[in-house]
Amino acid sequence: MGTLAKEAGLVPGAKVFVTIGDQQISATFAVTYDDVPKGEWLALVNAEQVIEIARNLANAAHTIGAGAQVRLELRQPPTGVK
Repeated sequence: MGTLAKEAGLVPGAKVFVTIGDQQISATFAVTYDDVPKGEWLALVNAEQVIEIARNLANAAHTIGAGAQVRLELRQPPTGVK
C-alpha cells in the first residue's frame, strides 16, 4: 500500500467515496481486485504507487464515462457512515 494512502489513514476494507466530475461512487479500499466481489467498486494503490479506481471484472471507465488521467476526489465517509 502506498505511503500517501497510509498517511491518509486508508486501510484495506475501508469504505471511500470517490467523486468523478458530477458522479459519486462508494468503493472499498483494497489491496487486490479479489478483495471485492465481481462488479464492485474498489480503490487500490497500483504498481506505480498511484491510486486506481476500478470495478472488479467490469469496465469502470465505461460505467462512469471517464478515461485515464481524469481528476477525481477520494475521501473517507464521515464517522458512522457506511
